[in-house]
Amino acid sequence: MKKFHYIVIALSALFLFGCTDNTEENTLIQVTDITYENPTEITDNTDSINSEDSASRQNASPRYGGTLKMSMRIPKTLNPLVNEDVTVDKVLKIMFEPLFKKDNTGKVVPNIAESYVFTNDILTIKIKSGLKWHDGTDITTKDVIFSLDTIKSLGDKSIYKDALKNVSSYTENGDTITIKLSSPYYYSIYNFCFPVISSSYYANKTDINSDVSMKPMGNGCFKFSSYRQANELILEKCEGINGSPYIDKISVIITEDRQTDLYAFEQAVTDVIQSDISEWGKYSANKKINIKEYDTNNFEFLGYNFKKPLLADISVRQAISQAVPSGEITKNVYLNHGITSRIPINPNMWFYSEDSISKKYSIKNAANIIEKKGYTKNNLKISILVNYENKSRCEAASIISDKLNQIGFDCSVNKQPFDVYQNLLKSDNFDLFIGGIKLSNLGELKPFLSSQAMSSGINVCNYSSAQMDELLTKTETASGDEAFKTAYEELQKFIDREIPCTGICFKYSAILTNENIHGEKNPTIDNIYNDIHKWYISDNQQ
Repeated sequence: MKKFHYIVIALSALFLFGCTDNTEENTLIQVTDITYENPTEITDNTDSINSEDSASRQNASPRYGGTLKMSMRIPKTLNPLVNEDVTVDKVLKIMFEPLFKKDNTGKVVPNIAESYVFTNDILTIKIKSGLKWHDGTDITTKDVIFSLDTIKSLGDKSIYKDALKNVSSYTENGDTITIKLSSPYYYSIYNFCFPVISSSYYANKTDINSDVSMKPMGNGCFKFSSYRQANELILEKCEGINGSPYIDKISVIITEDRQTDLYAFEQAVTDVIQSDISEWGKYSANKKINIKEYDTNNFEFLGYNFKKPLLADISVRQAISQAVPSGEITKNVYLNHGITSRIPINPNMWFYSEDSISKKYSIKNAANIIEKKGYTKNNLKISILVNYENKSRCEAASIISDKLNQIGFDCSVNKQPFDVYQNLLKSDNFDLFIGGIKLSNLGELKPFLSSQAMSSGINVCNYSSAQMDELLTKTETASGDEAFKTAYEELQKFIDREIPCTGICFKYSAILTNENIHGEKNPTIDNIYNDIHKWYISDNQQ
């Protein structure tokens, strides 16, 4: 391992002196975890990706053994509730199971929990019996209460602080936990996807200087084996609450930055890495790399300035919206690395209703709307604002501009550097713009579409509607899944009719693995290593 340590140092030095990072991390506005962002451009135009679904992959038989290699930053602690680093959190999710987790449709499903009942302002959770910690002791409701207490003690420092959002109290009795909410709040159950830690093992030892801070004891399918400071973390297989893995061991090397991660993966020093479309295009032609895409909450859309009288006219928005070829842009600009959506709700989510969407792409219908309104090019002069560093947005704006000109507009594209683009949006000095918003992992729309969001700067379209506010509140106060879905169907119909924005797509992210890593990969927005116990390594890597 000493030789390997030197390799990592050499890679770090190379990126320090020999390379530049092309990743754009400029942000327009950030409130909690909702961010307008300046995403990076696609660097390689390719129409296909390598997939684990090929016949040769499917015919391979699972094998036991081998070591999987991945990376993370230097941890200050390996306690998942105290840790603040995102890269470390991804690894800790392999060792620690959450109370609840979300499936690929965004639906919350019990994990350590067995079931739950949500009634008005009371959330009642029952814990599964027979679950064990890595030391063989039982997982109980006391562990869940201790975990909540730990999160509470950390305040805003905890990356799981939202677990206590709108919570006034919590108690345990036998195998049941009762949580009293400050007010009815359906999304509370989504906030309970936090890892549970052992109350006996971590009692009075949650400080990062404690003797167990760097010796985690969890309940996942891999357990802690050893850690060498700033060098390597070793995990070994065990029987987790959701099964036993094929792979024997995981080696987590310590890297200093993203560029080192990428280079280590390219040189096969590591076997897996998370990526987005700005990075994985260059790997698509490499048959030795497999790419598994998954949904994100990164929503690309065309925004309207509602302070402009022309765009406050719903007929004009209807015409513009129907002239936006969202599917074409998703296919030809984003190269199908996303799912088309004309509203800010991912079509793969369990509460999405296809029947609630009526506005489709139709140049003919769009032109008819403009003709009936009696508009001419003299009063249809508009521009689409984009940040020129983002080639995808520039290309999408060009396509939309051409379509709008076809239906009677005098439309141009205003390309500006990101800082100017940002200032023009903040000062309301724009007509249309193409932007992106990273919705929270819950998919809540209130911070994006509510009237209150105008004052916070998130609602840069200046959209305001009392009816929208009421519908958003109904989704928050729904008393269960069916009530929530019904409320969301009503909300979708209103968004479809009102057109506060016109969506293009929700962009995908992906995990990349080398050719020797097989098995069922099921990454989610919350856990890229979800179902890692189903992965296995081919013979030549064991």
